[in-house]
Amino acid sequence: MKFTRYCRSLLSTPAMAVERYTKSHQSGADIAMVDLEDSVPPARKEEARRLAEEFFALPSAKLARSAVRINTLSGPDGLRDLIAIARYRVKPDLVLIPMAESPRDIEIAAGALAADCPETEFLAVVETPLGIEHAPAIAAAGHRLRGLVFGSADYAFAVGARLSWEALAHARGRVVNSARAAGVEAMDAPFFEVSDLVGLRREAGLARDFGFSGKIAVHPRQLALINELFSPGEELLERARRVVAAGLENGRSVTVVDGVMVGMPFFEASQRLIEQFDPPRPDGSHHTQHPHRAQHAQQAQHAQHAEYQPQGHEPTDPPEPRDGEVTMTEESILGPRRYRNAEAMLASADPVWQAAAANGLIGITADSESNNRLIVRETGHEFANMVSCSYLGLNNHPAVLAGAVDALTESRSTSLVLSTTRIRHNLLVRLEEELGELFGANILPGASCTTLTAGILPLIASGHLDGTCQGGGGPRVMVFDRFCHFCMAYMKPVCADESLVLTCPHNDLNYLEDICRKYPRVAYVADGAYSMGGTAALDGLLELQDRYGLFLYIDDSHSLSIAGERGEGYVRSRLEMNPLTVITASLGKAFGTSGGVAMLGNREQFEFLHRHAGPIGWSQNIPLPMVGASLASAAIHRSPELADLQAKLARNIELFDELLPTTFAGNGLPVRRVDVGEAERAVKLSAQLFERGFYSSAVFFPIVPKGEAGLRLMLRADMDEQLIREFAGHVKELTADL
Repeated sequence: MKFTRYCRSLLSTPAMAVERYTKSHQSGADIAMVDLEDSVPPARKEEARRLAEEFFALPSAKLARSAVRINTLSGPDGLRDLIAIARYRVKPDLVLIPMAESPRDIEIAAGALAADCPETEFLAVVETPLGIEHAPAIAAAGHRLRGLVFGSADYAFAVGARLSWEALAHARGRVVNSARAAGVEAMDAPFFEVSDLVGLRREAGLARDFGFSGKIAVHPRQLALINELFSPGEELLERARRVVAAGLENGRSVTVVDGVMVGMPFFEASQRLIEQFDPPRPDGSHHTQHPHRAQHAQQAQHAQHAEYQPQGHEPTDPPEPRDGEVTMTEESILGPRRYRNAEAMLASADPVWQAAAANGLIGITADSESNNRLIVRETGHEFANMVSCSYLGLNNHPAVLAGAVDALTESRSTSLVLSTTRIRHNLLVRLEEELGELFGANILPGASCTTLTAGILPLIASGHLDGTCQGGGGPRVMVFDRFCHFCMAYMKPVCADESLVLTCPHNDLNYLEDICRKYPRVAYVADGAYSMGGTAALDGLLELQDRYGLFLYIDDSHSLSIAGERGEGYVRSRLEMNPLTVITASLGKAFGTSGGVAMLGNREQFEFLHRHAGPIGWSQNIPLPMVGASLASAAIHRSPELADLQAKLARNIELFDELLPTTFAGNGLPVRRVDVGEAERAVKLSAQLFERGFYSSAVFFPIVPKGEAGLRLMLRADMDEQLIREFAGHVKELTADL
């Protein structure tokens, strides 16, 4: 295999995405790669190795060079990858070695594959400060090393730089220079904005002019443009032939071609260009046009060809689209959809919501006498609310209602209606103080948990929210638990403007520890008690915090008031507050009022967030009547009544688990889900129960994974035993065939 032919583009496919293997080979990439590293969760590495073997055995694998990216050789998975590759029936053309930091990495890989894969070549991914420092030695390692690949994201986060061309120009230059000095190739990092083809054109053009021979693609739609920009046009090839011919005629001494003086560097660059993109046929003639060759003749492959173009030359406009093609304008306005895809979500979810509406399960209007007796005014239909999050029934507590009235009377206002950054009402300050004493933390109130999350998460991502709030430590990699609440997942695109955003398999501490080992600053975003049941793996998270300085952002809304001696919640009752932990919680669930609070590790964080956390300080905070209701609820939390209500709730949870066991039975939390499988079945069951006087919500994708639809219900302290027994009996009867 002659590596210098067509190494313009590389497309990566996750090893677990078997259905995309053939498309990867057919994509037009010069190198089709299957990935065993970042795209594979730790628990599935062995399965990925087994699946990846098929990537090289498919008939379509002959359409491009086939490559595999292994795990770093600093851990056991990288060595296990090499052992598996050596046993593959069909061997890969290339092995990418990530996190390469010395020639020893290449020696290890080459030694492991020497006997079984003698033709396999290697690309070293240089993506750490040490790797950049040792790039010359790595490039000269030999052992069938064919090139260096620059890893921009890992390097940027390791040194605290922005992920921009200008910020990483020095590192890129060192990679190219090291590769060229050793006579090997250099490939540039991906351009991560999938739909920004204008930005890709700019960055790929800069990479070409820097001396890179190609660029990694993160999506097939990027390949045509990358291949175009890293291929010479026919006019440039023809000029290269004239330069080479003139050099041979004049003994490779300085001469003039097309009015331009050329010498040895021009001869060598032109010769390499011809070898790469227009090798002679057996009869000595050259191809006149290669099917993958760019249509724009003015663009050169490397910086040494810049002399062929006039100063200030701008990239030419893209070709006019053919019939049926998406135009550049249409393509460029489509978002990257890395963290949300409304089109796909609505296509799957809205038909089910429409079915729920058709069955009268959404948009219900009712009067209420209690949580257990709601009445549809038009029909007189009465039903019990089985999905209220007021787990202790405090939303109807006489003292809480009186607290709202007292605050309205005292303040003679609903709100100050201005930024709390500037002026806070004394009632709100009193609430901060009382909740701070109650929960043992610095309390920052907000209009809702969503508001708090929107203000705080971007400042964690940027690295500015720490013990002193002085910044300087660099951004944090933001790892979101796969099941974290929508209000947190909704912030992924915003955080991605500040930092690398990853999604962690649910409660997967091995995955999270791998990220902590790989990056110096990491934050984990999760629920304490999940809205669909279950809890965070808190003990393991605290170990990772102690070991790696992991920042924890945990929304514990569903356990506030029901856990802890003072109702401080599942998470707060199990850890000491510190500057690397933020706990948010809604006051609109078991606490019985409205708004949200953030529990902070110190006063500096409180003051910093008041100044800079955007929506937290805007003109909407907790309305003053609800502040009064919250003060009354806080008084209940300080009284023996809290323990009585918690005990009643615990008895009701135990009774339900006895009558209708679910996968969450025994966890002590009030959220239960009765799984029925398909969304249509969940909607039907919810409608049948509503007819019988019980409202429980049908949950389906995207609230839960596809095929796991069911009923969600919340147990409460103000439910009596008879109500629970009747509901469980109806569910059993209606699901008897499951």
